[in-house]
Amino acid sequence: MPIDELVEGPTPEQSDRVNYQKTTHTDEMGAKVGFGYRREPWFETLNRASANAITRDELLALRFYRAAFDRCERSPTKSCLNVGVGGGLRDPGSSIVSSTPAIVEARRKVRLCESVLGSWLVTVRAVALQDRSFSDIAIERFGGRKQDWIIVDEPVLKDGRPVKVGGKVLTAPVTREKIVPRSGRHRETIRQEFYAGLRLLTKQVRTLVSTPGIEEIWVEPGVRSASIRRGVAAPNGLYRLWGNSDRIDDVLSRLRAKHGDGLDFATPADARTALDEADGGMLLRLSEQELSR
Repeated sequence: MPIDELVEGPTPEQSDRVNYQKTTHTDEMGAKVGFGYRREPWFETLNRASANAITRDELLALRFYRAAFDRCERSPTKSCLNVGVGGGLRDPGSSIVSSTPAIVEARRKVRLCESVLGSWLVTVRAVALQDRSFSDIAIERFGGRKQDWIIVDEPVLKDGRPVKVGGKVLTAPVTREKIVPRSGRHRETIRQEFYAGLRLLTKQVRTLVSTPGIEEIWVEPGVRSASIRRGVAAPNGLYRLWGNSDRIDDVLSRLRAKHGDGLDFATPADARTALDEADGGMLLRLSEQELSR
């Protein structure tokens, strides 16, 4: 049997929550030391599950923040002792020994990311670094309640194996208990905090993760509202303007000065009117004839 098949995989409960990928693990010097399952960041799952929930620039900013944090967690000391950077010792020399130039640079990047988050730091860290969902954070902060779920096609097991009748797996309805937030408003509060912090994070590291040049700003309609977003490429079918980064910065500054940092509007029409007023003809756009095609 190949050695990578001997690696114990995630439990079904873990796999239901986030995705895992089997990867090759290396030590600090780059030598292959074995195989293992690496948990995919929860924000990657969120990005796939919700179309246009996270823009390309925001996703790059989250990956930049997560990669820097993961790099901080690696060191020869931690690899050997399974403890934090610097080991369990308290003498000043222990942290210096394990602080390679790469780790020092990673710590600097993490501080750069977190320096602008302010009151949103705890929420952004929980989602981006600890892979906690909005519901998980809401339950911890506001409390939860029990909810019963009925699974109608749960396989019947005997001695840990599915029972088959006539070549088909026998199923039966099963009731499962689940802990959910006390109110949907609590989850929405956490979601808004995360996106508020994410906008600050994206602005802070945009020059480090984005290719300079042309960017777009667009109106993104929601269920009962609309917002103005910025990125490298707007989703298809949305009203957008484009130009160089400096002009985009100027337009956003005008918008925030008049409408607040959230840039949330009651309707897409309101958002488009505000965007056009703040633009004042600085950015490029499609003509009415091109929009009607």
